[in-house]
Amino acid sequence: MARIICLANSYKHKGRCVAGINIDTGEWVRPLSRKTSAIYNERFIDGIIDNEPNLLDLVEIPIGEQAPDYGCQPENKYLNGGTWGRIRQLSTCDINQYIDNSLNLLHNQDNKVDPDIFTRMPRNNWKSLQLICVTNPNFGLNPWRKKRCIFRYSGIMYELKVTDPAIISKIGNGQAISQDCLFTISMATPYKSPSYEEPYCWKMVAGVVEL
Repeated sequence: MARIICLANSYKHKGRCVAGINIDTGEWVRPLSRKTSAIYNERFIDGIIDNEPNLLDLVEIPIGEQAPDYGCQPENKYLNGGTWGRIRQLSTCDINQYIDNSLNLLHNQDNKVDPDIFTRMPRNNWKSLQLICVTNPNFGLNPWRKKRCIFRYSGIMYELKVTDPAIISKIGNGQAISQDCLFTISMATPYKSPSYEEPYCWKMVAGVVEL
């Protein structure tokens, strides 16, 4: 069992993408089902339906061996059989040490990453998850009614898709969201959008901790 600080439990297809930091190694982990990249009922705490791991929960997860990285996601690990458990809820102070203040947001200063860059860098420099601190983010809907967040990080403006279920619900209900947040930024596997000739790895706001 691995002890993971849950920093994302976001929508992925009809399942979820859970990600967090292993407190024993300090490394990010993204558990994957052995059948699909998304995870489903196996994520429920103590096997109780709808007992979701919440952000900042310290959870025990039966993590297995390295899973496919799809050329850009070194954090992927297979799930072994077994029940997830909640150890305790942490505070924001407990995760301050994991905030990444590097100038780049997952390798560059754009909303997307060209997957070719991973063929030109050592694998130990790859990352597809990053925890950052953001002030005055602007959540809302884009012209296509998709949930988005506009925010400034390291002097650069970003507009990223939001996949955090709690924040999506707040956007839909017109609820206020804190002006100071911690974001878990996740980078998806290569995808060819109809608007682009080449596939890109798109970034998203996968977890939001309101401060």
